[in-house]
Amino acid sequence: MEFWPSPDEDEPLEVVAVMNLKRTPIADLLNWMDIYMLHGAQHIVLADNNCADDGDDVNGTREALRPYVDRGFLTLDESYYCHKFVDRSNDSALHMRYHVLSNSRVAHRLKPTTLVVPLDDDEWITMPNISLTLRDVAASFRDNGLCASQVAWQQYGDNGRVCQPGLSLAA
Repeated sequence: MEFWPSPDEDEPLEVVAVMNLKRTPIADLLNWMDIYMLHGAQHIVLADNNCADDGDDVNGTREALRPYVDRGFLTLDESYYCHKFVDRSNDSALHMRYHVLSNSRVAHRLKPTTLVVPLDDDEWITMPNISLTLRDVAASFRDNGLCASQVAWQQYGDNGRVCQPGLSLAA
């Protein structure tokens, strides 16, 4: 079964999600990937910041993500594998996300109007209306001349939320 076709390799991107992961359980990571793709992300760039004592792939991350890479939905960057952040002003997760995106295989497909959504592996965006996607947000940004926005945060537990979205759709 195929939920969506593989993306066109030359098509400009409207929405890209950039995420770093560190010891993220595979089921949670696949849920994250699926949810953001369903929300309209055309490509996802992951900065793998895992670290295993023996240097092996932590929890089989590469193998689990292979279908996404093979279909052209995902760029997996391992240049930050085992990286320890020292100076938060010049060496942070935000800088890491910018670096992996600007050096990714999709960098040439970014436009000034591409909506880039930088997130951690435990951060989830939900839409106020289930018919909206991140592509609608990107179109609203373009239509209103916006280049950035803040997201209102709600934490699970503290704000009456008891769990993250569940059910992975693809593998």
